[in-house]
Amino acid sequence: MMKEWSSFYTPKSLAKMIINMIPDDYDPELVIDICAGSGNFLEMATNRWNAEIIAVDIHQIKKLQIKKCSKYLLDALDISNLKFISKRNKKLILANPPFGKLEQEIITFCNRHPDLQGVAIKSKRIETNMIISNMSLLMPGEIFAAILPENIFSSEKLVEFKNLFISYFEVIYLGEPQIYFSGSEVKTRIFIAKYLGHSSISKNDKFLKTKTFDEHKIFRGIDNSKIIKSLPDNANRDNYQQVVHFSNKEAILHLDCYVNFNKYDDKFILKKSDILISRVGRNSGRVFKVSSSFIGQLFSDYFYIIRGNNSLENDYELKKLELILLNKLKGLTAKYICKKDIEDALLELNTI
Repeated sequence: MMKEWSSFYTPKSLAKMIINMIPDDYDPELVIDICAGSGNFLEMATNRWNAEIIAVDIHQIKKLQIKKCSKYLLDALDISNLKFISKRNKKLILANPPFGKLEQEIITFCNRHPDLQGVAIKSKRIETNMIISNMSLLMPGEIFAAILPENIFSSEKLVEFKNLFISYFEVIYLGEPQIYFSGSEVKTRIFIAKYLGHSSISKNDKFLKTKTFDEHKIFRGIDNSKIIKSLPDNANRDNYQQVVHFSNKEAILHLDCYVNFNKYDDKFILKKSDILISRVGRNSGRVFKVSSSFIGQLFSDYFYIIRGNNSLENDYELKKLELILLNKLKGLTAKYICKKDIEDALLELNTI
């Protein structure tokens, strides 16, 4: 294996954040990390649950000092090495899988996920095959919580793997791509989901394997941290651009926010056929057409937009889309939706 794979350990702050995102009503009896590394994931888990801990890694696990923790020096890519792990206990599987080119042959096959494993082997990527090893431990209703490389979700070469992989889960949370690891330019996403035990793609339903989403079809607006909500009286307005923003209290779109003048990418400029979707807050999931006064203006991070979908031209389709999204809201206090929710909603409308 490449030596670099063991160098990007899960920071404690990130591990703690992911652990705290596990639903309150989920109480695992067994917590497992088959790429345990520094053990930060497992350490944070012990702060929340009184569960049995299993740490597996191909390298010696030296720093991990946890009660009720069993440590194993094993290659988790070989699924046969993991057969000792009980299928009976209620499990939480944690993962920060290594990434890179696969440099070894897969010698043990996963009987429950042959299609997905076949695609993983074909990809010749360590991260896709390590996901198979993690999934081999899951039973229906159990939770998989991971920090996964962004290429799994956005690489054209991994479209088939992504769609098949996600179809095995009820997604609880899928984060946006971010750089979480210092010293690395690799973007990753938080993925938390409940394992279904079967793929939701039928053998005759091939559209998910062949269709993908244009990366510029659904995207978020300008980072809200760059937005100025009111300009001082002496400000030179020629130095600022207006931004379409949102009032969660009144559910009204407005243009009284600004950003410093800059040549923003064309994707942040609203077009006539764009569909605005409120992303976060009490009105998250609401769907809006772009009025004539907003065409040519920038838009804020309060929104996702859907661009270039001609099937969303009438009010009836937009209302159906909004109703689907309102049923997908996440969050206990502040409500929100993610890009995956919109993709799923569009699939339900058969508009792709």
